[in-house]
Amino acid sequence: MAVAVDTDPLDEKPGDLIVPWPLVDWPAVVRAADPTREPTRGRLRELRKQGRLTDGITVTRRGGRGFQGRANYYSVLSALAERCRQDGNEVDATALARSASELEARFRDRLQAFFATRALADLGDASFSEELAIATAKGLGGWRHMDHVLLASAVVASMDGDIVRLRGASPKGLPVDVDLPRPLVERHSLTPGDLAWVFSRVVGDAALVEIIPALRVPIGNREAMRAPTAPGVQFDIFWHGQPLAAGDDGLTDDERAAYAKRYRDTGAASLTDQQTAAIKAAAGEIPRRRLRPAG
Repeated sequence: MAVAVDTDPLDEKPGDLIVPWPLVDWPAVVRAADPTREPTRGRLRELRKQGRLTDGITVTRRGGRGFQGRANYYSVLSALAERCRQDGNEVDATALARSASELEARFRDRLQAFFATRALADLGDASFSEELAIATAKGLGGWRHMDHVLLASAVVASMDGDIVRLRGASPKGLPVDVDLPRPLVERHSLTPGDLAWVFSRVVGDAALVEIIPALRVPIGNREAMRAPTAPGVQFDIFWHGQPLAAGDDGLTDDERAAYAKRYRDTGAASLTDQQTAAIKAAAGEIPRRRLRPAG
C-alpha cells in the first residue's frame, strides 16, 4: 500500500527553520563512530576514554512508582563531530564537539527536569525547544565542510511497499530525491510528512546513506541565525516554510501587484526577448538529483 503526502520543501515559503533533532541517545553517538556495528555500552566507554565524547545529559527518570532508571542523551552536534572524525575531518570535529559541550552545559538543568518524566520524542513539546533548535543550528556554523557529506534536508514524501521516497534540497539548493529501504526509515519512527537530514559517506568499498530525524521551528527573523563566531557561514539550507495551497504564492493581491510593478520597473526592464528566453530555457534544465540505494 502506498502512502504519500503532497509536500515538497522546494515549493515552500521561506520562514521556518529545519534542523536535526537537537538531542540523540547514546546508541546514535556510537553508531556515528561506526555505523556498520551494533552500538554497545563498551564502545561508548571506549569513546569516553579516548576523549571523543562530550559530557552529555544524564537524566534520572521517575514515574508513578518513583525511580525508574537513568538515561543518557547527547547533543546531536556530538554525534556529528564523531561523523567528521571518521571522515578524517578533525578540524570540523573539534569545532562541533566544542559547540556540543557548550550547548549541553547551557541546557542541562532544563533538559534534566524535562526528561525526568518525558521521552526524547516529546522534546518538541518543551517550552525551550525553539531556543534549543536555534542554538543547535548556530553550533552547526562551525561545520565548514557540511556540504561534503550532507545530501539533503528532506521530507518523507511517500511510502510504497518496501521503498520510502524522501524529497528535499541539497546544501546548494538543488532538488534531491532519495529512495531508502523502509526498515531504515521506520527505525527512526518517520512517517509521511516527517522531516529528516540525509547523509552519505564512503566506508571502505561501500557507500552508506544515513538519516537523522529533523524538526521544523517557526522563526520570523533570519538575523537571529547569524552566528558572530562563524562569519560568512550561511544557514539557508535550514530554511523551509509552511506548504502552500496549489497556485498560492503567499501574497495578498496588493502585495502581488506591488512586486509585479517593481519587477517591471527594474529587472524586467533590462531584459531583451532573447535574454528572457534563455532564462526560461535554463530554468527547465536544472536536474533533480536522484539517489536510489533501495532500488
